[in-house]
Amino acid sequence: MYTKTLARRLESKNILVASIHPGWVKTDMGGQNADLTPEEAANNIYRRIITLKETGLFWFKQDKFPW
Repeated sequence: MYTKTLARRLESKNILVASIHPGWVKTDMGGQNADLTPEEAANNIYRRIITLKETGLFWFKQDKFPW
């Protein structure tokens, strides 16, 4: 919920805020059985660059996740 609160506070300054969970990523910590490569995860985040209309949301993988 802090994401949503911070987004509302900064909206008038045209600063966007979002929480993004890319999913299970193949890294040293995620392991080789993870679903996504780091490149796929980064691409998913890149595609989620948001607008002020969507500021304050939580994204899980490629979907908006309800608060």
